[in-house]
Amino acid sequence: IYSPRDTHWERAIDLAWHQMAPSHLEVEFFYYRDDYVVTLEESRTVRDMLRSNSIAAIVGPHHPLIQLVADDERIPYITTSMSPAEVNIKQNSICYHLLPSISALNDAMIAIMETYNWQNTAVIYNKPEGLTLIADMMRKSKYEVKAWRIQDGTNTSEILHHLLTARGYSMKTFAVVSDPSTLKNILNVVCIRMKANV
Repeated sequence: IYSPRDTHWERAIDLAWHQMAPSHLEVEFFYYRDDYVVTLEESRTVRDMLRSNSIAAIVGPHHPLIQLVADDERIPYITTSMSPAEVNIKQNSICYHLLPSISALNDAMIAIMETYNWQNTAVIYNKPEGLTLIADMMRKSKYEVKAWRIQDGTNTSEILHHLLTARGYSMKTFAVVSDPSTLKNILNVVCIRMKANV
């Protein structure tokens, strides 16, 4: 089993495995970086390691190399992260994504906007997926799109400025596409602003 270097995943998988599997089977963890570009030699090493270890399944963030090897070796690959849109998944792949694709999430967001008639929705983002949401909204939605990019490490006064600017354009609903720490900062600014207006 492959796993990110995260003890929470290790504990969860280990606990689930021991509840399901006979006591003589064990879980073994191998580590890989999901943002790492590999050489041909490293890809051969991964393939050899998978072939020699009798691995029953791979669990962890999506990596194109791991998916290719898993597909070739017919090893189930359960990904814990979104796969990039450009990844080509074979028809007979046994790769299972726990998260939907970016395009499926974007379609869901657009459907929510149209169902609830959210004509004035602003996109605030600091991740590349925010750009794909904006592009999909421009192509597929009947509503006008306004967007603000928040830089990593943006302070609260800049976040407040972006939110107030969006409100100046009559934006009433916000779609935030960001990392957890930026989302937390945005929510903190909103809470502070709401308390000040009470």
